[in-house]
Amino acid sequence: MNDPDSRIDDPDSRREMSQRLSQMLSLDGEPTGLWRPEELSGILRHQLEVPLDLELILRDDSTPASSKEGPTSAERAYPSLAALLADSAAPLPLLKRLKDYTKAAGANPDSPLPEEIATLLYFAAIAAAFVHHATRISGLGNDGLQWGFSWALGETWVADELRSLFTDALTRLEG
Repeated sequence: MNDPDSRIDDPDSRREMSQRLSQMLSLDGEPTGLWRPEELSGILRHQLEVPLDLELILRDDSTPASSKEGPTSAERAYPSLAALLADSAAPLPLLKRLKDYTKAAGANPDSPLPEEIATLLYFAAIAAAFVHHATRISGLGNDGLQWGFSWALGETWVADELRSLFTDALTRLEG
C-alpha cells in the first residue's frame, strides 16, 4: 500500500485525507490550522533570533522615499527581536513600529509570517511597552490586552522569554 494512488481507493485513507483538508480549510475557504505547534515554535525561534530587519519594521509607506530616515544608532543596537523585546530601555517608537508592522502582517494573507506568529509578536510589542515603559501603545482596553496576553501564555509553542514578558504584563494589568 505504499503506492499513493492505492490510498485513493482505500476508504480509510480517503476519510483521513478529507478530514485533513477540512481542517486546513474552513467552509469559507480561509486557511486554518496550517501550522503544527512544533512548526510555530521553530518559526518563532527564528523570528526572535535573526538579525532585526529595522528597515522593514521602520518603513512607513506614507512617507516619501526621499525623506525616509534610516534607523537611529539606538535602534541599530538590537541584534535581534528577542533583544529588543527584553530590553527595559527599548525605544518606544521602535516598539510601536513593531506593533504596527505585525498587526499589518497578521491581516495580510500574503504576509510571510503565519498569522499566529504575527499576532503573538503584535501582543509582545504591546506587552514590552507596557512592562518596560508603563505605556500603552494600543487602543485595546484591558479586556483586549488580557485576552491577548492570556492567549499567548496558553499557546504551547511560545518561547520562555516571551512567557515571562506576558506574565509580567498580565500582572501589571491586573495590579
